[in-house]
Amino acid sequence: MLRSTLLLAVVAAPVAAQIFVPEDFPDPQSAIAAAPTGGVIVVHGGQWLPIVIDKPLTLIGDPQPLFMPDGPPPVPQPIVTLAGPGAGRVVLQNVWLGGGVDGTVYSDCAPSITGGGFDALHVFDSLIEGSPWQFAYNFTFPGADAIDVSVPLVWIERCTVRGADAAAGDNSNHQEAVDAGDAVIATGSVVLLDSTVSGGDGPTLSWDAGGAGGCPPVCPGGAGGDGIACASLVQANSTITAGAGSHWLGENGIGDCCDGPSGTALLVASHTLLGQDLTSSGPARLGQSWSLAWSTPGPAAVLFVSAGVGMAPQLGAPKLHLLPPLFLGVVLSSPGALSTTVPADAALTGLEYGVQVYSSAGWTRPIAGVLGP
Repeated sequence: MLRSTLLLAVVAAPVAAQIFVPEDFPDPQSAIAAAPTGGVIVVHGGQWLPIVIDKPLTLIGDPQPLFMPDGPPPVPQPIVTLAGPGAGRVVLQNVWLGGGVDGTVYSDCAPSITGGGFDALHVFDSLIEGSPWQFAYNFTFPGADAIDVSVPLVWIERCTVRGADAAAGDNSNHQEAVDAGDAVIATGSVVLLDSTVSGGDGPTLSWDAGGAGGCPPVCPGGAGGDGIACASLVQANSTITAGAGSHWLGENGIGDCCDGPSGTALLVASHTLLGQDLTSSGPARLGQSWSLAWSTPGPAAVLFVSAGVGMAPQLGAPKLHLLPPLFLGVVLSSPGALSTTVPADAALTGLEYGVQVYSSAGWTRPIAGVLGP
């Protein structure tokens, strides 16, 4: 029955226009410029420069592409800048944002994802890093944030998100304190599922006392990065950790002096923990088998399948955007498990899916993703 449900859901969904890089356009930015609103861009691996996304769209890596910082000094461009029209959503699936920042060219850093102008940012099956410093030499550099956005909803599922470590050269003493990068900063709500989030760490530095030796009278600091800062957080099967602060040694690296403050794992006004009452075998992929299992109270539960996910605050838990005619409910025994084979139809590439189960205990945690190769 799950197979027929999924088939009905995906067949009913409208097929978005698809653009391929580098087959149709030589780089992701030119593909974004040409894409219609709601289009799907598939990037076939490679290393790419920063992009600006100014319309709702879905960007998929197949295989995973690397997007790296670049731009005029002293600060490189953010890797992904959201410059939306005020509505819609951006979906990133199977991308790696990171690469290195050259300390001989740049003196500061930028977040890997920043900006706004959309209702939501959805990130699936991706590695989002604050770009690490390379070639620090004798200088100190703050760590870049991974995600710093002003959108109402950030949905992160099956991802690793990490703020960059602050950096310091090995061949000089220091007096300057620098902070590591934060992992996620958002003005609205964050949904974090099956993911790992961590702030960056501070470096080890030697105190420059002008030849007097010893340790600083007051620890110069250099804070570790925060984990997540947002208005509300909904979390399931995920870890969130803060980064360690800078460690200070005495002049010329002799003796332990002090440590800068660690970051804070959570800076949120509201925090909801969801259980693992619904699990999957991983992301759904075209032409591949996929399974679900749920452990809700019996004897029955209702399985819902939808194209697209979001928040329904009035229900007190994350819930799918149930958009007719894509809203489908199927009554099944509970606890239970079902398997399916996702249709091997390339036209379905980029379709966002969501599943959730409702039982006498209420809604389970959701599972979502993007259909792709």
